[in-house]
Amino acid sequence: KDRFAAMFVDGIFLYSFYWILMPVHRYIVYGEAAGPVPAAGISGLIFHGVFLLVALLWFLIPELAFGASLGKFLCHLTIRDEDGDLPSFLSVLIRNLLRPIDILLFPLFIVAALMEWTEWHRRIGDVLARTIVLKKLAERKRSNTYSLDTLASASGRVIAFIIDFILLTSFVFGIALILTPNDPLSGMLIVV
Repeated sequence: KDRFAAMFVDGIFLYSFYWILMPVHRYIVYGEAAGPVPAAGISGLIFHGVFLLVALLWFLIPELAFGASLGKFLCHLTIRDEDGDLPSFLSVLIRNLLRPIDILLFPLFIVAALMEWTEWHRRIGDVLARTIVLKKLAERKRSNTYSLDTLASASGRVIAFIIDFILLTSFVFGIALILTPNDPLSGMLIVV
């Protein structure tokens, strides 16, 4: 769960950058910021190539310098080689170049199964790069005394889930209702 949380944090930043880069690219290429995502032709290749390069550097530079991307740092995770040292440039490059394969295979549960079955719960990029992701533990006192007063009941958790589900569904449908294909720029800004 910590690795997925870290990927979610990094994904939020990359998603935001994508939607900020898109109007800038459209303004440079077409002279106007409004319009659809440049998906085809040379313009689309350049736009997505620049974005993929920035995404690679987003992970590569901090993992080389600090052993963690921003998401991993916030989730108290670090990347190490199998000996426990900071990974080499080649190891970090391999694990990040294989990240798209892991992302594409994740919906098929191949990556999740691999992470469960491999030693040290590694994804394909980690196995081939010979790296591991470790949790940095903080020294703190933990109280292991729980009582039934402090534990959430099953019915309380189900009710909380139902309330959260209703609020999230209402929010998503509310956003969907205000999106319009006639004004794509405002729709993109609303989504961001």
